[in-house]
Amino acid sequence: MQLLLLPMIWILSAYKWSDWRNWKKYYPTILFFILSDLIYNFIAYNYPLWELTSPKLGVTYSVLIKCFTSWPASTLLYLTHFPLAGKLKKALYPAFPRLCNEETLIKPANIRVLAIIYFL
Repeated sequence: MQLLLLPMIWILSAYKWSDWRNWKKYYPTILFFILSDLIYNFIAYNYPLWELTSPKLGVTYSVLIKCFTSWPASTLLYLTHFPLAGKLKKALYPAFPRLCNEETLIKPANIRVLAIIYFL
């Protein structure tokens, strides 16, 4: 269930908040993420660091779903909102996805950091 729900959330959020007019500008980066993830999964097939498994789909289809839905949507969302001005914003923006992780989002210290990054 989660394996199919999470890519749908990524796709819907990318549809709503991404810059679809300039998708060609981000296309090489999207291909890089997809290709590097597929190469990693091919090389480390027998020794993975983690496995995305679904009882119905299996490991291979789970990886393919993640590669062709979640990676393009998340890359498009991330690069669409990358700040063009301000050295501090450019330096702090790569830390933003790490702070938005499900486990760390509810911590009060991280909420303050996110608010500071947002209002810079």
